[in-house]
Amino acid sequence: MDINNQEFDWVQVAPHYRYTWIHDHRIFISQLTDVDRESVDAFIDQSTQVREGWRHEEPLRVLIDQRSAGMMTPYFRQSLQRLLESRPDLQTFLAYLLDGGIDSRMLEVSVRLMPKNPHVQTHVSESFDDAISWLLQES
Repeated sequence: MDINNQEFDWVQVAPHYRYTWIHDHRIFISQLTDVDRESVDAFIDQSTQVREGWRHEEPLRVLIDQRSAGMMTPYFRQSLQRLLESRPDLQTFLAYLLDGGIDSRMLEVSVRLMPKNPHVQTHVSESFDDAISWLLQES
């Protein structure tokens, strides 16, 4: 299954950033197709709002689709770290959907080297179905 061929109800926030909810509002999907500052800032702002507003008993499940962006800029890395500092006690399952290229491998290494938070579990995948399955099996 390809995320781009799905009939999701996307909300376009910036030129290269959009988001949607799936599985009865259980999984938040963010899609970045470029890491320009406007799109990264929109991604961070929206994701922070989701984290700060999450009041459900279940953990927060997030899929970040960055297959098209392909750029691991220092600004993106710093912004991502800042995002995860918002509500550090929130149980979060975070799946990254990557394309397998060199930039994706750099992102994967950066994710693994981020300071560990026992409340945040990460998974890196090149498959949408695998990422969703992992998010749904986590409790």
